[in-house]
Amino acid sequence: MGLGNDINQDCYPIKLFVKNKIPVSVILSFSKNMTLYQHRTGMVFVYSKNKKTSEIVQSNLENIFRIVNSNPAAYGPMIAKTVFESKELKTMWLKDLKKMSDSIKNRRDLFAKNSKGNFNYVKNQFGLFSLLTINKKSIEKLKKENGIYLLSNGRINFGGISNNNISIVSKTIINLFIK
Repeated sequence: MGLGNDINQDCYPIKLFVKNKIPVSVILSFSKNMTLYQHRTGMVFVYSKNKKTSEIVQSNLENIFRIVNSNPAAYGPMIAKTVFESKELKTMWLKDLKKMSDSIKNRRDLFAKNSKGNFNYVKNQFGLFSLLTINKKSIEKLKKENGIYLLSNGRINFGGISNNNISIVSKTIINLFIK
């Protein structure tokens, strides 16, 4: 949430389901949008049509949670709660989230522009990561010859490339692998 268009547009489908009384379950992670990676902070939201279904869902979720993680770390949830309960902190977080999202979109656009149309699809995607259509052999060559590291499946982290380096990365990929 918040790394797509903006937080309100990203939440729209959830709000639409609830408004129209359509049962829905949503799992949200705050790993990226609050940078709480190691704390595995998130939430489960379930909307159901009646109290009986809600009670059954809650009981099942509690049982699953006990099996999977009976003693979770509290630090991440405490941070998220503090931010969401403070109007000032929530406003700051939303502003920073928008700034980060816009920056990532800008990097995606620059990457696509510099790749001469070969990776235009990345500018229509959201979030920190994309999968580039580059084979493993080319990825190894890119790593060894240019110090540009991608996962072997072509996964690239646009959040990890500075605005100053995005054109270098995209042009290097095009120059080496797109003939």
